[in-house]
Amino acid sequence: MKRRVVRWGVGLLCVGGLLGMGWRLIPREPSLMERATSIARTDLWHEGERFRSAISVHWLSDEDVLFCRFEGPQHDARVIYRRNVKTGLEEKLAAFTEARNEFGTEIVDDQRVSPDGRWFVCSDRWGECLLAEVNGPHHYTYPSADSANYRSLLWMPDGHHWLEGYVNGGSASRLILHDTEHPGSNVSVPIRGKREQELFGTLNAAVSPQEGISIVSPDHDSDGPEVTPAEDDRSHVLTVSRVSLDASATMREEHQVTVPGRTGRYRLCVSPQGDRIAWQVMTLREDAGRKWLHRFLPFLKSAVQRQTEVWVSRLDGSHMQQIGYIVDLPADDSISNDLSLQWLPGGKRLSFEVKDVLYTVPAD
Repeated sequence: MKRRVVRWGVGLLCVGGLLGMGWRLIPREPSLMERATSIARTDLWHEGERFRSAISVHWLSDEDVLFCRFEGPQHDARVIYRRNVKTGLEEKLAAFTEARNEFGTEIVDDQRVSPDGRWFVCSDRWGECLLAEVNGPHHYTYPSADSANYRSLLWMPDGHHWLEGYVNGGSASRLILHDTEHPGSNVSVPIRGKREQELFGTLNAAVSPQEGISIVSPDHDSDGPEVTPAEDDRSHVLTVSRVSLDASATMREEHQVTVPGRTGRYRLCVSPQGDRIAWQVMTLREDAGRKWLHRFLPFLKSAVQRQTEVWVSRLDGSHMQQIGYIVDLPADDSISNDLSLQWLPGGKRLSFEVKDVLYTVPAD
């Protein structure tokens, strides 16, 4: 009897050892949080109310981030700061704060900082557009050219040209080229047909005054439908094109790019240099470890987990690399687990937010 017990014990130890070895050999995907660097808490950066909404978090350089806080006895005075992420020192931007607060807007369509960190531009949904110096007193306003449509703003790598697009449902009605060196002048890009409306209405980046990058999804917009187990096992292919910003809207390059993973929802952003794409995809995955154990221990059910992944690829979809993933972000049935993913100006790091903390992570 004792020998039988000993044999069973030895057998269980061997099985346990083999399972342990197999568990360690299962390929592990990179954890986003293990690779990330914590920058600052942002829970006080996103408050605000009607007519006093917070500005988004913007990177002025790879070391300086732009944000605002609401101060005063009633916490209703919006004050804009720049923060050096290496030293933690903050600088109040008095002139910029005054210009932004004087720009009375209820709802902002879009807001962007130039790649060199010198200029900030934002648009009122139904009214004017503000261009303001980040570290200076100069600011300008532009009237709306088409109040019936939403505005999309895109900076170019040179730091002084920017595009103002009027878009509705992926179709552009107007496209205007601005220059910070000549704030009072602008150039309208001709839009003469449906083809130009669609290409200019799906611009995700502007490489130069002559060229933009259009990204078109044939099945749905980037937010996509809700992710469900039945719908998760499918791929989405996007058309990524380099488009001439003139009347011809000539496609200089065109690539069919598959969204990484199999997902019902994704978001993307093009690098400041216009050569790479960062992807945030929301998907449902079976836990690899429990799936492997289920083969040997059938009573242990495999688990499906909601997972948000970050990937980086070249513009043509090549060199697709997973940067990391996060499991079970706090979320309801909407896209509330958006990471606010964005590139830092140098194009070597990405930033994202989780639970009111701002992080950066290498983009390779």
